[in-house]
Amino acid sequence: IGLCEAIEQEMKIDGDTLFTLPLTSTGYVRRDARKVLWYEAHKGRIPEMLPDWHTYSLLREAFRGGDCHCNRFIAGDILHNVHSFDRSSSYPDVLCNCDFPMTQFIPVKDPDEKVIAEKINEHKALIMRVKLSNVHLRNKYWPDPYLSFDKCRNVVKAKIDNGRILKAAELETTITDIDFQIILEQYDCDITIADCMESNYGPLPKAFITLVTDYYKMKTKLKQNKKDPNFDPFKEMLYNKLKNKLNALYGMCAQDPVKENILYNDGAWDVDTTPRIKLLEKYNESAFLPYQWGVFCTAWARMRLFEGIKIAGPYNFVYADTDSVKFIHDADFSKFNRRAIRWSKQSGAVGEDPKGNIHYMGVFEQEHDYFRFRTWGAKKYAYQYEKDGKTEATISGVVKAAEFDEKGECTKLSGGMELDQHGGLEAFKEDFVFREAGGLAPIYNDDNYGTYTIDGHEIEITSNICLVPSTYTVSLGKDYKQLLTDDDMETLKRLGLPGWQEE
Repeated sequence: IGLCEAIEQEMKIDGDTLFTLPLTSTGYVRRDARKVLWYEAHKGRIPEMLPDWHTYSLLREAFRGGDCHCNRFIAGDILHNVHSFDRSSSYPDVLCNCDFPMTQFIPVKDPDEKVIAEKINEHKALIMRVKLSNVHLRNKYWPDPYLSFDKCRNVVKAKIDNGRILKAAELETTITDIDFQIILEQYDCDITIADCMESNYGPLPKAFITLVTDYYKMKTKLKQNKKDPNFDPFKEMLYNKLKNKLNALYGMCAQDPVKENILYNDGAWDVDTTPRIKLLEKYNESAFLPYQWGVFCTAWARMRLFEGIKIAGPYNFVYADTDSVKFIHDADFSKFNRRAIRWSKQSGAVGEDPKGNIHYMGVFEQEHDYFRFRTWGAKKYAYQYEKDGKTEATISGVVKAAEFDEKGECTKLSGGMELDQHGGLEAFKEDFVFREAGGLAPIYNDDNYGTYTIDGHEIEITSNICLVPSTYTVSLGKDYKQLLTDDDMETLKRLGLPGWQEE
C-alpha cells in the first residue's frame, strides 16, 4: 500500500502516468539523457557514430571494467600505516574531461606498431585485435599487471597473478589505443596487429556534459560528514540516490545493445532466435548513446588509475580498485590534481557542498589512513583504522555493515566483528570461515504453495526466491597460491626492497 502511494506521488511530481513511468531509477536518467541528446540524434551526428556489426564485435571484445588488484608481494602480510586516496567521481570525470570516439569507425590499412603510434599522435581513437608474443613485464616488480587473463584468447604458457598475466609465450586480445599505451609501458613483447579501426577523438556533446555536471552539483550540495553532530540520514539517502543516478550516466553508455530476448508463450519459455546482427540493427534504429562511449569511459578511468599507481610508486603500492589507490609511505598527487582541477573548471565539473567547500571531479582525495591492513586479493581485505580499534572488512560475499533491530541489538554480525571474535587481522587467513557474517544464498522454489491469510489479507504464494544466510570461506585459487609461495617470489621478497619494510 505504501509503495502504491509513493508511486502515485512520484507520478504527480514528474507528470507521469503508468504508461510513461520509468520502471527503474536508471530509467529516469535515461529519459534525461535522451532529452538532452535529442538534437544530436535528429541532426544525424549520433546515428553516424552507431557501430555496425564488425565494429560492435570489436567493442564487445575490448570492453573491460575497473582495475581491481593487490600487490602479489604483500598478499597476506599485515601492513602498518597504509594510506588510501580515492579519485573523485572517476567515471563522470572522464565523461566530462576526456575525449571520445565522435565519428564513424573506419578500417586502418596495414596497421603495425609504427602506424598505430602515428595514429595516436594524430589523436585518433582506435580499437584493434592484437597478438602478443614473448610477453613479460619490463619491471618484474611491477605490482599491478595490466593484461587480464579473462580478456585474452589463445593464451600459451602463461604465468598468472590472480587473474593477471605476468608473462606468456603468446596471447591474443582486443584493446583500445588507451590500453595499447598502458601495455607498451608495462610489458616487453612482440606485437602483431590483425585488425584495427579508427575514429576521430573529440569531447562528448556539450548538452550531455552539462547533464553530468548538473547531477554532480546536485549531489555535492547534499554532501555531509557522517561524524557531524547535525548529520541528516534523510539527506544521506538523497545523496546516495543522486550518486547512483550520476553513475548511471556511465552505466547507460556501457549497456550491451545486443540482448537476446527470453520469450514466454502459453506457459512455456523460449529464446528469441532473431540473429544478433538483426538485434543490433533494430537497436540502432532508436539508439541515442553510442556503445563506444562506455567502452572508452572505463579505458580512460583505468589510465587515470594507472597514473595514480605510478605516483604512489610500484614498491609502495598495496591495493587498487577502480578509483582508489592504497599504498605505504608518502606520495605527492598535487601535480595530477592541479591538472584535474584545471580540466574540471573548463568543463564545469565543479560542485559546492553545504559548508561552501568546492569539490572537483577527477582529483585524488585522501581518505582515512589504515593503522593495519591485510589483503588476500581483489575484493578481499580487512583493516583497522586505529591502534586497538575494531576490525572492518571488505570482502565480496561477506556482510560489511552489521545489522541491528529497533532495540539496538545486533541481529547480523559484520565481517570485521566476526574476525574480532577470533583474533582480528591475525585470524584473517586462508580457510577462515565466516559463519555469522556470511552473505545470503538464493534458494529457488518453483512450486505453488497456495493461499495464506496474514493479518486479514489473503496472499497467494507461488514460485519464489528465498534468501537464506550462508557461510563464506577465505580461499586462494590454486595458481595464485602457487605463485605466492614459489621460489621466484620468495627470492624477490628477500631482496628487501625499501617499500616493503615495515616500521
